Amino acid sequence: MTICGINSNVICKPHPISGGLKGEISNGFAFVKQKVDVIALEVLFESLIDEPNRPQMRIPKGFTVYVKEERLMTMGWGKQVLKLAETDVILIPGTEIVAIKGFE
Repeated sequence: MTICGINSNVICKPHPISGGLKGEISNGFAFVKQKVDVIALEVLFESLIDEPNRPQMRIPKGFTVYVKEERLMTMGWGKQVLKLAETDVILIPGTEIVAIKGFE
């Protein structure tokens, strides 16, 4: 059985979100650490990103996608863990991906 993410959703392994917002002090100023960090998420099933006015992109299983931690922590898609083929997954909208690792 082959499973493929469609509708520009990338099927990823959930990130263990814990501890709430993290504070950090830099140059004497406090800020929320999630505002500047990106999180790596493993792609569990091949996924297709098909956005208007852009070429279709296939992201294979095993690749890594990066999203802003702030978005992962605050958006509903980052908190909603689903079950697909007996595997816990989250669906990352293609527009939330800031980088992809795995292309040669």
